[in-house]
Amino acid sequence: MDREHASRAAKKTLKSLMAAILGAIAVAAFGFFKDDITVRLATAVTQGTIGGEWEVEFKEYNSDKPNPRLVPFYETAELSQLGFRVIAKFNTSRPPQQQWDASGYFNPPHFGLAYISAERGRAGLGTYTLRQVGEGAIAFLGYWTGVECKGTRQVLLTCPCLFVRKDHRGLRDKYAYHLEQPCQEIDPSTPEPCSRPVLR
Repeated sequence: MDREHASRAAKKTLKSLMAAILGAIAVAAFGFFKDDITVRLATAVTQGTIGGEWEVEFKEYNSDKPNPRLVPFYETAELSQLGFRVIAKFNTSRPPQQQWDASGYFNPPHFGLAYISAERGRAGLGTYTLRQVGEGAIAFLGYWTGVECKGTRQVLLTCPCLFVRKDHRGLRDKYAYHLEQPCQEIDPSTPEPCSRPVLR
């Protein structure tokens, strides 16, 4: 009888412990994602200063493994903003077509985003650090820094970057000079093998 009682007590204690652990995980997950959830819900009401569609340009290595070279790279971004908080959904039409999310902050005149892929061996880590142009928050100049595939190995690459609001794309020509600056690269002596990310 005592053994059966002890077994029931142990099961009850285990259930209580599991409930507490799951509750803690749920609270932590909510705390981690609540800003993103709030921003996404808020965009149904207002876009914020920089919310909307943007065109993004910088350089990255092409997929020519024997002789990789830096080429212009174009993508689009849908920005959602609430206060300082910003979430971005990026799209590229380059085969294979990709979509990925980034998050960051807009503290005028500065704007920053970061993204990461949890897949080992994939070049899925990067940041955009930018400053708005003289015309205001309709274009941003800055730098993209990320882990990039150069042939079959990973390198850390920093290149000039330009964000232009889609309905002000005429500013692209005015600030194209910024994109002519050279990229900087860190190529380790013992590089990791590389493959393109499914999601950047």
